[in-house]
Amino acid sequence: MSAADELVRLTRERVAHLEHVRRSLEKSWTGIWKLSAFALLAIPTAFIWSCVWATVVVALDMTLMGVAAYLIGVRKSNIEGELRDAKRELKAFEAEAEAVAQAAGASPAATEPVPT
Repeated sequence: MSAADELVRLTRERVAHLEHVRRSLEKSWTGIWKLSAFALLAIPTAFIWSCVWATVVVALDMTLMGVAAYLIGVRKSNIEGELRDAKRELKAFEAEAEAVAQAAGASPAATEPVPT
């Protein structure tokens, strides 16, 4: 196996890993709304302490959801950029591997320089 083939194999593995991470982030992104369940803690908080603390619980829950959305969104953006770059590299490495394979299949006379 040539170095170009090894680069193609490693880059394909990297692309597969990045696609897996992207799917995982999509799943996390769609599950952000589940964090709103913590706002239900405002009900017993209002009865035990006061409505002011219940408002604080709701505000903290909204903050938690906002921070989670921001972090997941930024990570998704980074992964998508890395995935684009990895796919571009994969195309270049595949072209290089194909060129190496064609050169290896060519006759030695065809690759030697012509004496002048």
